[in-house]
Amino acid sequence: MKRTVFAIVIFLVALLSIPVTFIIIGFATPSQYALTYYGELGKMYENLRLTSGRKIVIIGTSSVAFGVDSALMSEELSAAGADYEVVNFGLYGALGTKVMLDLSEQYIGEGDIVVFAPELNAQAMSTYFSATDMWYAADCDFSLLGGIAEENAAEMVGNFAGYVSSKFGCLTAGSPAQPSGVYASASFDENCDMKNAERPHNIMPGGVDSNSLIYFDETVISDDFVDYVNDYCASVSEKGATMLYSFAPMNEAAFSGYYEPEIEAYYEFVSENFDFNIISDPYDYVMEREWFYDSNFHLNASGMTVRTVRLLGDLKNWLGIRTPTDAELPEMPDLPEHEYDDTEGNNDFAEFFVYEDGADGMRITGIAGGVTLPSEITVPYSYGGRTITSFDADVFAGNGEIEEIVIQDNIVSLQNGSFDGCTSLKRIILLQADPSAIGVGQGLLTGADNCRIYVPADSYSAYAGNYFWSNYAGRLEIYE
Repeated sequence: MKRTVFAIVIFLVALLSIPVTFIIIGFATPSQYALTYYGELGKMYENLRLTSGRKIVIIGTSSVAFGVDSALMSEELSAAGADYEVVNFGLYGALGTKVMLDLSEQYIGEGDIVVFAPELNAQAMSTYFSATDMWYAADCDFSLLGGIAEENAAEMVGNFAGYVSSKFGCLTAGSPAQPSGVYASASFDENCDMKNAERPHNIMPGGVDSNSLIYFDETVISDDFVDYVNDYCASVSEKGATMLYSFAPMNEAAFSGYYEPEIEAYYEFVSENFDFNIISDPYDYVMEREWFYDSNFHLNASGMTVRTVRLLGDLKNWLGIRTPTDAELPEMPDLPEHEYDDTEGNNDFAEFFVYEDGADGMRITGIAGGVTLPSEITVPYSYGGRTITSFDADVFAGNGEIEEIVIQDNIVSLQNGSFDGCTSLKRIILLQADPSAIGVGQGLLTGADNCRIYVPADSYSAYAGNYFWSNYAGRLEIYE
């Protein structure tokens, strides 16, 4: 895998065409992203660099950050006579799996073990790389630039101006970028484990993110990704390290049906195409919804312990260690009932829709017969005495006349493609003050190219910094 001394070679060339002011703002002003989730990557990188002796490095993205207690693993391995330090090296899917491999490669040495545990989705299983997100992380520790792969250098240089612009916006506002919920550097302890944040139970409506269903489908793994990972394996193997494959935790409720035939085919594909051993049983990582937190891959604090003990068992088995693990397993947290505001909202357009009653509230399934929706409409709050919590993706999709939709704080999730074909839609007004209380995927505005999302003024920063809603940061406006 080719590397370049990024900061020396690429930037010496790039500096010739970048204004001095940009260089000063980019490199000589205080970090503006250190408090956010991005700020932890530099600490993980330093932790990996400074860990001496044999180590086990768990590589992936956010499911590793939310699901590995490296201190517990190190303690249990030491008690069993295995001299390894466990290093948590997974942070954020927006950065990509590839960058975690790139950053770690130079610090893997003889006797080390790399446990590769990517999430089962197309982005994580590709050579996807986000220069924008990488700049935000590098803003907290510029030594990260030295681990960027040569093929991504040009993209980094091309996104430098955008990074400087965002950083300058924070500087002029007089406040650095603020974290949102658990997505903060402060959520991690000195071992880079996410143990300083409260994650008591599943907070997803119904316990599942319906915008990110999981499929055991080998086609999500791109061919170039397989080649890239195998090249990484060859590189670390030459240095005397061993690479192993484990599975990311997966929310059982996120599977659309019976998955046993698919899981067997997927296991066979991974086994045949990656040049290293699988140490885990995928069925052990398809876990009940109660163990998860805010996505189908992110575990709550109890789920983290369960996943860690399972992975520890896999490693001990592979190492030939037969001693029992003493770690105490937590009880499964209850799935809390969703709480709704007793205040009745706007129901002026309730008769325009048809509904289906469900365990979590009423769901809008379509438009009432003979009804033509007005150009400006408010999604109703309740029907038949029950709160409306969602609407199907095809309720508004294809409506070329509608211009404004107001979504009240009763709605707890928005489906991908909900406004596909809404060519006249200009404004989606969200009355929900808390972005974590309304789920969203990455395809909400697909087919609604002219639309902006309006949120309460006091919630603008929270939406812009939210793990899920930040995907729409460039299309957010303040609703007055």
